[in-house]
Amino acid sequence: MHRYELPALLGLALAIRLLLLVVWTPPIVADSADYDRLARSLAEGRGYTNTRGEPTSWRPPLYPAFVAAIYRVADGSVEAVRLVQVLVDVGTVALGYQLGTVLFGALAGRIAGLLIAVNVSTISASSRLLSETLFTMLLMAGVVLAVEWWRALRADRKPAAVALGVGVGAMVGAGTLCRGVLLLYPLCLIGVAVLRWCVSPPAWERSTSAAPTSGRGLLLASGALLLGFALIVMPWTVRNYRVHGALVPVATQLGVTLYTAYNPPNGWIFGIDTQDETVAAAHRLSEVAASAMLTKAAVSSILSSPRRILRLEVLKVMYFWVPVDWEILPVYGAVNPTYLFVGLWALVYAGLRLTHKWRPDGVPTWAAWLPIAYLFAMAMVVQGTPRYRLPCE
Repeated sequence: MHRYELPALLGLALAIRLLLLVVWTPPIVADSADYDRLARSLAEGRGYTNTRGEPTSWRPPLYPAFVAAIYRVADGSVEAVRLVQVLVDVGTVALGYQLGTVLFGALAGRIAGLLIAVNVSTISASSRLLSETLFTMLLMAGVVLAVEWWRALRADRKPAAVALGVGVGAMVGAGTLCRGVLLLYPLCLIGVAVLRWCVSPPAWERSTSAAPTSGRGLLLASGALLLGFALIVMPWTVRNYRVHGALVPVATQLGVTLYTAYNPPNGWIFGIDTQDETVAAAHRLSEVAASAMLTKAAVSSILSSPRRILRLEVLKVMYFWVPVDWEILPVYGAVNPTYLFVGLWALVYAGLRLTHKWRPDGVPTWAAWLPIAYLFAMAMVVQGTPRYRLPCE
């Protein structure tokens, strides 16, 4: 049975997603339309340009480049993109199976693979022309590699830790070029690794852990992670400097994202960019100047009304954690049953961990929880919409 369980899970995931391709064609509007325009510009040799034909850094480049590559092969077919995204999402199922097995055992791996295979959010996202499917797979791959990276460090296998560090950095770098939210994630990974290295492992972990690596080994492995990240991200950052004459690590969306987070439409709607006089004035400037102006306006909004900001933060928490979806599912504002089920058991797990009634045997579960904590923290800075939550599910 074990030999066939992963192929069976992948077959189930593939069948469900292919069925959705047949019965549902989501509209190409808003962000999807912009991704489609950017991809066609790349595929047709016009470069990464805005609607005026000027070089742009408004969005991170990887997802448009991914779509453009498919357009070139498939003669601009959106259906071909959806089909490739189905295969990418099936890859995420395999990664979930692997991660669950490594962290918690074979049964957990089966459950994890099954839950991702039938998760309504990831199924729906694979049909949409949005970056979530590719981003989630890259982040999951980064988590799987990060687990192995830390295990190599704990076992003092320096060559393996260095090689895995480069792999982790490269995956996180690719994810950052897909969605810029991961820009600070390598520092968080290294920070937690240093903290774990400095603190003696608890008794439940000491019994199964090898002698920890030396400080030099940790330094080399951390440097390798940053190197892998830089090798992926830096070429795009250099390109942005040449285009704009300013440091733009990933994209120029930061200003409008921050401004909208603290001045949402109608005072409470997240996921839709604010359109007001400030934004209109910013749009008359260059991308870099507009982002700087809106970032400054966002800071002013925070300082001018702390009570209003506190209310917005409470709303962001609700948007992020409640099992209702306003962006990904075919039905707007529908309850997400898979996320509701997973969330309930996540609370049970958290309770068992906090009360020390159950601990996994010497495995680095922090590498799996860190991206959830990180994305939640970032959502509190920007917008806690279901699209920010999707990789956490």
